[in-house]
Amino acid sequence: MPAGMVQLSPDTFVGSNTDHESGKNPWHSASGYWDSSDYSENGIIVDKDVPIYGFSHTHLSGTGATDLGDILVLPYSNMKDTLINAFDKSNEHASVGYYKTKLNEGNIDVELTTTKRVGLHRYTFEKGADRNIKFDLGHTLLNNNGETLKSKIEILDDYTIRGRKTSTGWFQGQDHQGQDIFFYAKFNEPVAKALLGEAESDPTREMIHNAVYQAMTSRRT
Repeated sequence: MPAGMVQLSPDTFVGSNTDHESGKNPWHSASGYWDSSDYSENGIIVDKDVPIYGFSHTHLSGTGATDLGDILVLPYSNMKDTLINAFDKSNEHASVGYYKTKLNEGNIDVELTTTKRVGLHRYTFEKGADRNIKFDLGHTLLNNNGETLKSKIEILDDYTIRGRKTSTGWFQGQDHQGQDIFFYAKFNEPVAKALLGEAESDPTREMIHNAVYQAMTSRRT
């Protein structure tokens, strides 16, 4: 929603000022998103298997500098697809207040919209596929100027989690004190299993750097 508190959108680039991924100009990615024309290789526009890291809730636009990219969410079916997926531009649709695409690995349909304060996600998985969702609090855009200092995720019940993160960046606490951001997430189906970090552990403990929450969001077979 224009002028809303949430800028929910896909993150397809997380490089740095000095890290040119495939020769791309990172200043084009201040919002964390590359248009297909930016994926030109030897004059050929790449519009298939465009990399995507997930969908985060805070972005800048028009600043000429990259920051934010907080509370990254990525649906997946196969554990090998938890870090990055891909999409084809032909499956992408965007209009004011609405975004839709299909993730290539797992054939997961993604739809996003927002209210003034809330990001709404709808993920449609293939019949019979595992239904997993990753929350990555360690994710930030433009990694050489920002980092997650600490983060915490807490499971409230079978349908609800909440958390916080403190991060630095271009415009959020360059004095290294950081900016705090809080989130509260509800699922429409009960969580069957939760993982924090790289192994099952106490989901209420606070982790320094890269707290990752992964949930199988359906008990249905």
